[in-house]
Amino acid sequence: MSENGTTGSISNVDFDALKLRAGSWLQLQGIGGKTQKFDVEFAGAIRGKYIFLGIEDSLAKKVDFTVGDQYLVMGFNGVRDFTFSSEVLEIQTLPFIHAYFAYPKSVKAILVRDAKRLNTSLPSTARLKDSDKVNSTVIKDLSVEGALIESGSPLGEVGALIEISFSTKFEQKLVDLKLTALVRHHCKSISANIYTSGVEFVDISKDDKSMLYYLLFKLSEQDN
Repeated sequence: MSENGTTGSISNVDFDALKLRAGSWLQLQGIGGKTQKFDVEFAGAIRGKYIFLGIEDSLAKKVDFTVGDQYLVMGFNGVRDFTFSSEVLEIQTLPFIHAYFAYPKSVKAILVRDAKRLNTSLPSTARLKDSDKVNSTVIKDLSVEGALIESGSPLGEVGALIEISFSTKFEQKLVDLKLTALVRHHCKSISANIYTSGVEFVDISKDDKSMLYYLLFKLSEQDN
């Protein structure tokens, strides 16, 4: 579903409205004495009680997580940049190191894109611009402005330009799309060897954008 509001608008929303996927990248920044920034993985949430954040072993050895510590949590859900504050409630080490954080009372969100994004599982390939190495990928959600992509190896650093290729049917014919995109964020799943990258399409031709609108229309029909 599309988000309400206009690009750049700021609003307070409920955490559930972010519709975060397990494996989504988040950034923590300590409040008070601990001001360092580091990345963690969203693992799940119990509404009104707590959220689960996965922590890499190497990070856990560097950061002294203590019950009661306050953190600013920042992220991007594909449509909105968001921030909220939370408190460490508990630390667990099995099946992997993860922390229980207090469920936020409210989240400050800034609308970055107002394009409709749809869940999908679309086979694709991606490669860095000016590189011959091709990665097999899966597009997990899609809009006319960008996509969330899963891969077995990193697609590129934040700010890198990549080329994404996939096929779709138009009037019973197979159409190949090749789109240039900018890597906006990426992370590696703690529980599986999967990399997730959020990308923004750049310099899309009118024809390619029309094909994306058509594909999104067909995907929305399947959702209904």
